Amino acid sequence: MCGIAGIIGEYDPNVDSGRVRAMIGQLQHRGPDHFRVCERESAVLGHARLSIIDLETGDQPVFSRDGAIAVVFNGEIYNYLELRRELLPDYPFYTESDTEVIVALYERYGIDFVEHLNGQFAICLHDRRQQRSYLIRDRVGIAPLYYCRESNRVLFASEVKALKAGGVALQMDVEGLGDYVHLWAPLSPGTLYRGISEVPPGCWVEVKQGGEMRSERYWNYAYRPENDADLEERIEELDALLQDAVRIRLRADVPVAAYLSGGLDSSIILSYLLRIGADLETFSLSFADAAFDESAFQREVAAHFSTRHNEVLARNEQIASGFTGTVWHAESPLFRTSPAPMKLLSGQVHGSGYKVVLTGEGADEVFGGYDLFKEARIREFWSRSPQSRCRPALLRRLYPYLDFNRLNSTAYLKNAFGHQLEQTGRLLYGHAIRMKTTSAVIDFLHPDLRETIRGMDIEERAVKRLGAEALALPVFNRAQYVEARTLMPGYILSSQGDRMLMANSVEGRYPFLDHRVIEFAGRLPNRYKMHGLKEKFILKKLAAGRLPRSVLDRPKQPYRAPDIDALTCAANSDLLDCLSPHAIRRHGVLDEGKIALLLKKVRSGRANSVKDNMMFTTALSTQIWMDQFITTH
Repeated sequence: MCGIAGIIGEYDPNVDSGRVRAMIGQLQHRGPDHFRVCERESAVLGHARLSIIDLETGDQPVFSRDGAIAVVFNGEIYNYLELRRELLPDYPFYTESDTEVIVALYERYGIDFVEHLNGQFAICLHDRRQQRSYLIRDRVGIAPLYYCRESNRVLFASEVKALKAGGVALQMDVEGLGDYVHLWAPLSPGTLYRGISEVPPGCWVEVKQGGEMRSERYWNYAYRPENDADLEERIEELDALLQDAVRIRLRADVPVAAYLSGGLDSSIILSYLLRIGADLETFSLSFADAAFDESAFQREVAAHFSTRHNEVLARNEQIASGFTGTVWHAESPLFRTSPAPMKLLSGQVHGSGYKVVLTGEGADEVFGGYDLFKEARIREFWSRSPQSRCRPALLRRLYPYLDFNRLNSTAYLKNAFGHQLEQTGRLLYGHAIRMKTTSAVIDFLHPDLRETIRGMDIEERAVKRLGAEALALPVFNRAQYVEARTLMPGYILSSQGDRMLMANSVEGRYPFLDHRVIEFAGRLPNRYKMHGLKEKFILKKLAAGRLPRSVLDRPKQPYRAPDIDALTCAANSDLLDCLSPHAIRRHGVLDEGKIALLLKKVRSGRANSVKDNMMFTTALSTQIWMDQFITTH
């Protein structure tokens, strides 16, 4: 991955080249190996390079032979060798890079070239001949790309902090904040910043001379189950797809490592690396607190595959001391501290000499691995007989840590899990319980903000942004779709993924998010994803005999990290100063009285619930985020 930034449209060479240099200067962590700013007719293009493919001639921008087309690009085109061989055998290439393939394909196919790409990418393509430019983002949203209008021109960058460095004043977008407290991320193309948009995953934005803009979606998730599909045939097809997805993601002129969580997904990737004959060096996170630690499983898998294994022990002190930097890279408030240890992990990868790491994210969204999907199924089943006492009892299997013997009453279950129970036709039906939990943050906002956000119709906004056609999907697929379009690109692949990797100049690669794998999964019968309440059924069938039995049989453990315990581990921590009455009043986002009560509870040691941890982490990170990014007047 790299960093890109620039200005499209009329520009002042005495000012704007310097602005783009300042923007690229804020992206050095994304690309420390080479920097370049190029002035063209009606565009200034900047690039910060992390050298991975074609180390000698791959610097950007890359141009067509006549100079009419220029590309700056963040990411990787994994099938670039096949594209050169099959679609472009007669093209006069002058580099060995995947970037030049983008130029060549555009010359041959126009903007439709993007449909041929298999990769993760954020592209700015400037066509001087046609007097237009394109901002293009990969199908699932691995590579970030932001833009804003400034009179009759457009500024773009890989990260919002670069726009700020280019002179853009950042202000909080209230609707984006409302989306965030419900869905963990703003609904694309919206962001947390007023006037700044992201290029949505699977879309391109055309910018014409004079600033006229239009956006088009070139790819979306589709769920068309082939219910007569034979399981064994589908396992064979998936096996071939995943092996190829891993194989092409090993393409690099630098060494490639792998993350190992100790769970199913990363272990499956290791099995393919072993089959391919790749060098196996793995990296894992461990925690002193057993509630978060998976190191025993990680060591077992590492031993099974004979990897050179590295463990990073994430100490509370490190999470606390690095939390301000975590927010800086995430560019967002955080419900959890979980991204902070991921930044520590990528730091170890970088320190060990690696620029690329394979990771298992995406399998849960694609193959139905989250408890949220099970919960949606149980709630839909329960909704058919709302007075039943037996049907909600299935929730015991999902949440064994709840004391159902003490709490198993219809009233309790209705209150905890019956929110919007019978509204099964809603787009956000599967997310109703999570939204009920996270939207409790609204109570801690300043009264003016609280009133505004409570007045938002999040269902209506989601239907408008995500598409009404998704309403026709079964509840299970609807939940998959919403997760894939919101939390996955907006948090998993962003705050916890790309941003924490690139903070240490490491590129993450995601075999389960190969679009061929996603499209294959969209054709699977849902029973091959979730068999009863057994998640990722087909993946476990595929992995049988390849992985330790303990990995296949263990319940899914979501990745978490300590929150309050970590953030308050030092008695003299400066972090709590961010929640002082003066600091609260300065930004005017939080409710001073309620934050004071929360702090009192934290200091007394009584803040132990999931809600307490979420509220404290969100409040603290919001204040830090405001300090770092938001212009107040």
